[in-house]
Amino acid sequence: MYKRFNKDMGYFELIFCTLPGITGISLLIIISALSICSMEKVRRRHFQLFSLVHFIGVPAFLILILVHGSESWFNWNFPMGLTIVPFGIGVALIQYAMKFYDVFFRKFHIVDCSLSEDKQFVMIYIKKPKKYSYKPGQYLFLNVPSVSRAQWHPFTIASAPKNKYLVLMIK
Repeated sequence: MYKRFNKDMGYFELIFCTLPGITGISLLIIISALSICSMEKVRRRHFQLFSLVHFIGVPAFLILILVHGSESWFNWNFPMGLTIVPFGIGVALIQYAMKFYDVFFRKFHIVDCSLSEDKQFVMIYIKKPKKYSYKPGQYLFLNVPSVSRAQWHPFTIASAPKNKYLVLMIK
């Protein structure tokens, strides 16, 4: 499928016919997609795309960088990917574990739902779980399982941190 490195290869062969070349191009594509989707304009208008690209792109990046450095072209006698990948995998596993915990074990219960006086906002009052803290300007992801278990939408928290309830105002 791919050629082993030798000193007589041209640039085209090095880039498109060797494992480090193919994985390098793939890594550039993934980094470009992650960067474009992270732009504020794209992230705000297409949040699901941003979320999906990061959910798939980060693990793919870590795997590809491990494969990319596996040829030992610089004669280090061990794959270069092992110098960076364990840290990235550790961070990703911590984030996935936190998300798993939040999705399956941290439950929020809606206490009340009302319409504002001018009928422009829906206000949702949620009982704050024990040991739940937040700062002004933070947001939470809201999922309505009866609509879709896969869609999570970010909403800014509109209540003060010392309030008994979390208040979300949705226009």
